[in-house]
Amino acid sequence: MNRAARRRHRRLPGLAGAALVLAGLALAAEPPDLALEHRLFSGAVSMRTPAGWVEEPVAGRPDAIDVIGDGLVFRVSYHASELPPDAFHAQCMLERQAPALQLDAEVNYEYDYVGGKVIGRDALDSAYRIRYDENVRGAREWRQRSLSLTGQGSSLCVVQMAPAREWKGKSRLRDLGAAVLSSIGLR
Repeated sequence: MNRAARRRHRRLPGLAGAALVLAGLALAAEPPDLALEHRLFSGAVSMRTPAGWVEEPVAGRPDAIDVIGDGLVFRVSYHASELPPDAFHAQCMLERQAPALQLDAEVNYEYDYVGGKVIGRDALDSAYRIRYDENVRGAREWRQRSLSLTGQGSSLCVVQMAPAREWKGKSRLRDLGAAVLSSIGLR
């Protein structure tokens, strides 16, 4: 089995808490205050963020919304139908903040298609860096983590986006990203 095939077939570890699987990182000793609850897609999806975060619609995409604050962007896409896991995750990994023609074609992967079960659904997880031709929200290079969940009649894509330089240098940002990601719920 080649390297790409082995990566594709790795499984998420069997952690006791689904939130820890979603977060993928240990939370800080003092977790961030997630005072604001966002109810998205008529309440089908919920997530908690610090106060002051905003929701922005994604142009031309009634199935997607950006939740933004503290230097992070969470693109959330929801479908009230169960889509094929591999194809849906591939679609989830194509989420960008600008059109494809405005970014470098090379994508640098930390890992891709790591799978398992999260909250009773099939989960696939990938993390990678992309580079835009010009600044987008103040940065050209972004670290993205795409997490897709399918099952129980619905499909959810969550893409956590952070400026690569900030992500690498600030554990506070990583801790905040992990906390917000672990707060996401599906009805």
